[in-house]
Amino acid sequence: MTTEILLDHLTKQLRMPTIAKQYRSLAREAEERNLQYEEYLLALLEIEVQAREENQRQRRLKQAAFPVHKTLDTYDFSLMPSLNRNRFLTLAKGEFVEKKENIIFLGNSGVNAKIKVDHFSAIR
Repeated sequence: MTTEILLDHLTKQLRMPTIAKQYRSLAREAEERNLQYEEYLLALLEIEVQAREENQRQRRLKQAAFPVHKTLDTYDFSLMPSLNRNRFLTLAKGEFVEKKENIIFLGNSGVNAKIKVDHFSAIR
């Protein structure tokens, strides 16, 4: 029991709330699966990092103060029939960034497409 109290205290002090919540269940799972200590530690750290990344994402979305929460899943492509849906969804995956490629969106002035694209990419 002393070990659990110390773990709870240290995870709180180190600000690792996800590890504090998950270490018991992951310890049982690691024991059942005969995982090595390093694998157990890796699993704990991975869930902490995933939780932090998700929290950062949620915080940024809140700070962005978008008037309406939209995603590409909800976009009505019939509003722009000239837009190639498959090509747009492929670009939305962001692979062009990893390949260090540029993309250019062209359209009539006044459409405000840049703001809409930024809004969707921020939420993605």
